[in-house]
Order: sequence, then C-alpha cells, then structure tokens
Amino acid sequence: MYYFPADFTDSALAMNPGCQKFLQSVDTNCTTLVKSASYLMHYPIFSFIRNIALKKSKYLLQDDSGIAFKFFDKTKWNIQLFGAYERPIPVFSYCYQADLKTAFDKGAKPYDFKYGYGHGRNILLATKVK
Repeated sequence: MYYFPADFTDSALAMNPGCQKFLQSVDTNCTTLVKSASYLMHYPIFSFIRNIALKKSKYLLQDDSGIAFKFFDKTKWNIQLFGAYERPIPVFSYCYQADLKTAFDKGAKPYDFKYGYGHGRNILLATKVK
C-alpha cells in the first residue's frame, strides 16, 4: 500500500521527476482507493495523476469526489455503483455529475455505511475489462 501526502498537480509533478517515474513504474495490476478527494481529479491540472490511476489500476474504488465519471471509458471499465448519488456538499456544489446521477438511478446496489463527504452514501467500483 502506498499513501502519498503530496501535491499532485501537473505542475508540481513536472518538478518532481522521481515521483513521476515511480508512478509510471507502478504495476498495472494495482488497486486504487480514492476517498474524499475534494473533486481534484475532475480538473485538467490533475490530469497526470488521474490518467496514471486510469492506466495502472485493475480496480478503482472511490466516492464521487475521485475521478469524474465522464473520464471512465465504459468500453474499458466495468462499473458497479453502490448507494445513492446526492448532490455534493455546498462547498463542492459545482461538481455535481448529472451523468453519474443517471447511472445511479438506473440501478445501484444498497450499502449502509458512510464513505466520503456529507451523507457519504455513494461508491463506484470500477474493474478493468480484460
């Protein structure tokens, strides 16, 4: 398990070639866990870490504050949804994902514990298609 207390903006990583090299060397059989990530990987300035996670992960578990739903290529990922998608807490209200809400409304499995901001009742499990 790796935990990174680091600045993962593209500009900060550009000044840290060692970290970039390490992230690029991670095995493509890894699992990525994202929780309460402040919706950072929704933005272009976090494209390097977002793309590494999408490229290297075999499994990716997150709440809605991780990688935006629109970045998952549905031909490359099997997506399972758990809980219910609600609007983000007020400070992140601009990060509402209508496409994710539609996907949850089509059939998410229930679960009963908090995971993430606010009511914290949504989980996305993505499994890379072979």
